[in-house]
Amino acid sequence: MKSVFLTIALLMLSVVLAAGITYHYQMEQPVLLEKELGTVIRLNGTQSYSKPGEPDLPYFGYSLLLPESHEAVSVNIRREGPVVYQLKAIVAPAQRQYPFSHDIIEEKDKPNPEIYSSHEVYPKSPAKGLTTEFLSGHPIAFGAFTPFEYYPQSNELVFYKSIVVELDHEPGLRAMEATKLLKNDAFTARRLKQSVDNQSAVPTYRSVRTNGIEYLMI
Repeated sequence: MKSVFLTIALLMLSVVLAAGITYHYQMEQPVLLEKELGTVIRLNGTQSYSKPGEPDLPYFGYSLLLPESHEAVSVNIRREGPVVYQLKAIVAPAQRQYPFSHDIIEEKDKPNPEIYSSHEVYPKSPAKGLTTEFLSGHPIAFGAFTPFEYYPQSNELVFYKSIVVELDHEPGLRAMEATKLLKNDAFTARRLKQSVDNQSAVPTYRSVRTNGIEYLMI
């Protein structure tokens, strides 16, 4: 019964305390290379999340510090400054990855016809994944976005130079539980600044720890 009341109270509190974070990303210029399988796209700081046979568009991973006891609930990716490329070759399909010890030459993954013959934009949403993890009790939202749109039928690639991540967050049970492990000290602040994009959101602490006692070993 106590847990039921706690859940109801948390839901009511989340309605009141729901808030958002907005963070801007400026993309570097991509490099387009014509290879055997099609146009390969290179963009610093990105990686591939595409399944074999899908257009291999780069995705940029983000990590944003949230307020204490909050969790990410939704994200909106706003893209600005479009640059259109008329490609000669299709965007190369993503390939299955094998370990170095795999010495058999496998057949290349072919383009997925459902995607490459479609008149619709790919992908339908620029966002991929959204989760909240914790570093010393501090919640961090992780996700990824692609600054590209691909139109298979016209073979047009659109690159957006500016990306705005609009993240909604609210109090959550996991985040509240994580506050039991919360550390507010200079060492934790340094780790947070190395882990998140919105470094200005990291609190500033003195070298003296507030949780526990620091010892000088001689």
